[in-house]
Amino acid sequence: MFKIIFGIILGIVLVTYYPQITTTTTKWFVDSGARDEIIKSLKKSKGQIICLLDSDDWFKKKKIKEVVNFFNKNKNQDILFDKPILFFGSGETKKISVQYGTRNNKWPKFPPTSCISFRKKNLVSIIKKVFNNDYPDLWIDFRLASFFTIKKKQFNLLNNHLTFYRQS
Repeated sequence: MFKIIFGIILGIVLVTYYPQITTTTTKWFVDSGARDEIIKSLKKSKGQIICLLDSDDWFKKKKIKEVVNFFNKNKNQDILFDKPILFFGSGETKKISVQYGTRNNKWPKFPPTSCISFRKKNLVSIIKKVFNNDYPDLWIDFRLASFFTIKKKQFNLLNNHLTFYRQS
């Protein structure tokens, strides 16, 4: 059985895997309070894996199981990406075939926010490092994905399309 904690953060939902289901919502907030609200949500969660989820996206039923399996098999890895499925208002879907990953002399190419999962340990201290108001236009997903990819040399991509990414 799964227990999921939701903390809505600027349209991002933190999802945590553990044995029963619970829902918690944090208040809407702006730049200076975002980091503290994210940290508060993380501290309330009791699970060991955090999945980001934009409010208009959703996961395939098997996503959480695959994410948990990855982290169980890869104890030294702290970040995981999966591939998105574009979902259009007409109900049409399309799997994205973009080449995600690191690139020489360029920023890494990341999947969308809802395709990013983290191991919870050390995430609070990392958020404190990467989330400051020096660059207020950089969203938390880019900050965290960049930190893990560039600083920790971790870029793990499941070759599965597990997240529906809504298109306007």
